Amino acid sequence: MSFFATPTRPNGTVEMPPSKSYLHRSIITAALATGTSVIHNVTVSRDISATIDAVKTLGAKITQSENSLTIIGIGGVLPTSPMEICCGESGSTLRFMIPLLLLSGQPTTIIGEGKLLTRPLNQYQSIAEKFDLSPPNKLYLQGLKSSSTYTIRGDTSSQFISGLLLMLPLLPHDTTLEILPPFVSAPYVDITLDVMAQFGVCIQREGFVFSIRGHQSYTSR
Repeated sequence: MSFFATPTRPNGTVEMPPSKSYLHRSIITAALATGTSVIHNVTVSRDISATIDAVKTLGAKITQSENSLTIIGIGGVLPTSPMEICCGESGSTLRFMIPLLLLSGQPTTIIGEGKLLTRPLNQYQSIAEKFDLSPPNKLYLQGLKSSSTYTIRGDTSSQFISGLLLMLPLLPHDTTLEILPPFVSAPYVDITLDVMAQFGVCIQREGFVFSIRGHQSYTSR
């Protein structure tokens, strides 16, 4: 049997596989925004489901189709009653949501599965009025300590930095976030800033210092 191959110029389109890192951040910013956002090319994993459920607890309304999410945001208005949120085994969900839950000022219970709550969380303890870990799977927290400057180590997970960056523009006053070097996983923080900018919130960065204008609003897209 003989086969003949004829040279030709390739053509067509390729759809890039979705990024879980971008998707977590996009769901959260869309949930915080005013109006309705649509996120396309979505693959829902267990971690993404945890983030979807978490922002629903904040009050966002989400409709899922075959490969997209339609999100009606809360317009930056956080709940005024106690909350319970299950983060599954998603470290991203946990670390991105904690600052927002502290900002709400409401008593909140976070439930983790597996070894989620054995992961380091001490970076957030210093900014919380209440931060009580109840092994093996519950975290109780309430209230954000008010400050104009927050300092966080950069040698652990960049998720702590991203979590604060997502929350700080919602404060009524300007703030500064200082990162103590070394700054590991910095490209993930760049992803956070990129997604935030797409949803209308901008942050100035100079080296290890982020200057954040307060009273900003996320905008749907």
